[in-house]
Amino acid sequence: MNKFVSTAARTELRELIESLKAYSKLTIEEIRTLDPIHYYSPEFFELELEHVWTKEWILVGHMCQLKKPGDFFARDILSEPMIIVRGEDQKVRAISSVCQHRFMPVVRHGQQGNVKRFMCPYHLWSYGLDGQLKGATYMKEHRCFKVEDVAMPQYRVEIWNDLIFVNLDDDAAPLAPRLTDAEERLSVFKAPENYVPAYQHDDIWDVNWKFVAENNENYHTVAIHPQTVQLSSPTEKYRADLAADGEGWCSAFWGSGDNRPRGRPVPGYKGEDVLELCTIYPLGTVAIMPDSLSIYPYWPISVDKTRITAMSIIHPDDVIQEWEDDHSKSYMAKFLNEDYSALGGGIGWGVKSKKLKAGMCSNQEEMVLRIHQHTARKILEAVG
Repeated sequence: MNKFVSTAARTELRELIESLKAYSKLTIEEIRTLDPIHYYSPEFFELELEHVWTKEWILVGHMCQLKKPGDFFARDILSEPMIIVRGEDQKVRAISSVCQHRFMPVVRHGQQGNVKRFMCPYHLWSYGLDGQLKGATYMKEHRCFKVEDVAMPQYRVEIWNDLIFVNLDDDAAPLAPRLTDAEERLSVFKAPENYVPAYQHDDIWDVNWKFVAENNENYHTVAIHPQTVQLSSPTEKYRADLAADGEGWCSAFWGSGDNRPRGRPVPGYKGEDVLELCTIYPLGTVAIMPDSLSIYPYWPISVDKTRITAMSIIHPDDVIQEWEDDHSKSYMAKFLNEDYSALGGGIGWGVKSKKLKAGMCSNQEEMVLRIHQHTARKILEAVG
């Protein structure tokens, strides 16, 4: 624990850890939320950053975003500005976007496109697709300076079923062995080469990341999404019998509604006519339907702010151009905004009530328990 934390905060943190121990032993029949203070304690959030988020593989994107050399997209992951880019050698890298001269980011979060080099806008230093410095203006007279000695640092990258993950821990164990039992069920994300990213969404929600994790259930759909998700995946058709989990993931299955639009079948889809929502811990969410794929990379910014990104992966002929031109009109934007109206404006405020206790959950909320127990295990392994 941080030695600068006050005595009162240390006592509170120890109590929270003891609460985690009890939570880690709950069964499916005992599903509940965490104790409320877990969602807003700054000290507990620091534990999550140290022992979970900076050690885990974080979903950031999909290979359909990096089809050719020079394709890139920029993300700020836990205060680390980085560029995910395909190099001339076809290798996908995650490199720091910070110029090694005077610390200016060469690109900013959310930027994407195709480039030959990355150019710092401050002093025009240029970097190759592998992060190696290629040119530095007016530096030839500097006796100690050599272009070949300067490069933007790299982060760990792993590609699994065409999903792109990064890890801030250089010593982290590989991701794939933890997902062996999910390999076949998520193999549909190896989409044909002509599939494209669409309806890309990027926002910051004023809410703790664990509330976003808990929202990966169908129980709230009938109330929060009556004119969107409820029409395609009704709460009453939730399939508890299909719920599944493994070492590094858990899945829920939402039954399909009669009003769901039918589109081009996803190549390789072998499941039933349901929506499978799979969370790859700590919070990389992917969604599969017979005719569509989506990914939802989320990560915390602070104890009460979470970065929300999302996109569909579809055949170009199925792209609705009006949605692509104005994403605020898309189905995805509509239901995400509905979620935020509940989380940011309601739950994030209500959880701080002084007389509040942990809430009991429905069997439709199995993923709540699975996700929190994964986090609990990681923290307890580190601090006991």
